[in-house]
Amino acid sequence: GLVWRDAERLVENPPAPNPPDLDELASPPHKQPPDRYLGLPIVNLLGSRGCTHACSFCSIAAWHRRCGGPRLRLRDPERIADEMAALYRAGARLFNFHDDNFVLDDPAAMIERADALARALEARQVGAIAFAVKCRPDAADPRVLARLRAMGLFRVFLGIEAGTDAALGQLGRGQTVAENERALQVVRDLDLHAAYNLLLLNPDSTLEDVAGNVAFLRRHAHHPTNFCRTEVYAGTPLERR
Repeated sequence: GLVWRDAERLVENPPAPNPPDLDELASPPHKQPPDRYLGLPIVNLLGSRGCTHACSFCSIAAWHRRCGGPRLRLRDPERIADEMAALYRAGARLFNFHDDNFVLDDPAAMIERADALARALEARQVGAIAFAVKCRPDAADPRVLARLRAMGLFRVFLGIEAGTDAALGQLGRGQTVAENERALQVVRDLDLHAAYNLLLLNPDSTLEDVAGNVAFLRRHAHHPTNFCRTEVYAGTPLERR
């Protein structure tokens, strides 16, 4: 997967292999001592890799188009619980999941996966913990988030991305402003900490888009957010356009 210079010649190595079974990989190293958040030890981990969506600006989708293999790879809940139990015994109490989309599109499948993880953690005598996840707004099902909250979910990072339907279409998000608004309301109703990101500018932005994005930020000023321009990553549909 590397590109390198051989004198005046550019050499592009073949794409790196895409391991289909994440449970065959060695357990990753973790920072010791761990960072602290809200006064408690916190660790980062992954329960999956990849994403089934294809946003026009996303380097994740571009990587999968180049390297092939399954677009979404899930770790077995038992293996996730093994890692969490080992970290719990080492003192970790907060877990920050960095999955591109922790919450699956299918609510029933997600609840089944959450139940399996909860049983596995209980079997390993993992006590009181809290965890944070990332979620697409159109996957923010109240039943799913309520189930995760019962397990310790305290923070949801929502991929809002834009505050107008026109900008969401330009970014290939496959979601609407109404779904963005609904997702933030669901998280509020469950008394979860919500944060979101918003791409204020993209290459096709109009002044109306920018005004709409600012209006969205104003409507939701009580939620932590970060906003920036849309970066044009190599290999993405946005770069080609």
